[in-house]
Amino acid sequence: MITKAFRLIKNQVYNPTFFFFLAINAVNALHGRFFSGRTVVGNYIPTQSYHKLFPESSSTTTPLNASY
Repeated sequence: MITKAFRLIKNQVYNPTFFFFLAINAVNALHGRFFSGRTVVGNYIPTQSYHKLFPESSSTTTPLNASY
């Protein structure tokens, strides 16, 4: 399951994925770029930390859909 939506909290974007190679590609593509005059810093967080930030995600069985 890959979530296509990004979550934004306090100027931080979280993009969860179950496939590590996709996470690597996303971080590599975004890290160091500029957005609204600020530098994007890419990083990884453990699944447990993500579930603490978004408790509803631990029991979700359906991927999020993009809203564009």
